[in-house]
Amino acid sequence: SFASYDNDNLYGDLSILTRDDDPDLDFFLNVTHVQVHRRGRAFDRLRKLLASSNKCPFSVHSLSNVLLPLAIHPVYEFNGGKAEEAYAVEAVATVGSIAKNLPWGKYQNALWTALTQLSRKRDQERFIIAMICALMDAFHFEVLLDSGSPRGFPP
Repeated sequence: SFASYDNDNLYGDLSILTRDDDPDLDFFLNVTHVQVHRRGRAFDRLRKLLASSNKCPFSVHSLSNVLLPLAIHPVYEFNGGKAEEAYAVEAVATVGSIAKNLPWGKYQNALWTALTQLSRKRDQERFIIAMICALMDAFHFEVLLDSGSPRGFPP
């Protein structure tokens, strides 16, 4: 286990997702499990963890380099079946939860990547559109007008 690593560059903050005492609750064991429903539950628990805390427990590096690619993968690799469909839907929701905690550059990159994949992966079009919607729903940045005042407020 990497629980003793506290260096953000080594992704030590991801240690809260591991559970040596209960393998059924270990995110990494479940997200790589052969049973699709266990992978979906891993994403569900990650989403609940992200929603339960005011401050994100993960660094930007962990979110963008580890968790986001893990969540995006099922969307791009969907190939049919009810269990896989439920897994892809969980992944889409998880992408949205992760995006709520990304800084602008990482958020913009995730959205742009999803938009460019839309024309490349026609078989997954439904889930990629759902992921784009989840990313748009996760928009958490202040938008300023040309005058410099926040949108909806007089200058």
